[in-house]
Amino acid sequence: MKGTEDLGSDNKAIFQLESGFDINSGGQQFTNAMFGRHQAWVG
Repeated sequence: MKGTEDLGSDNKAIFQLESGFDINSGGQQFTNAMFGRHQAWVG
């Protein structure tokens, strides 16, 4: 999931959330976390 949010004054929050699954079982790749890889910026 990727997105941006306008914070006003020419600032934006930018984020990227990634999840994965185990190809053998179909279960979540990351235990105790819906999104195991994430990044966020403000600028």
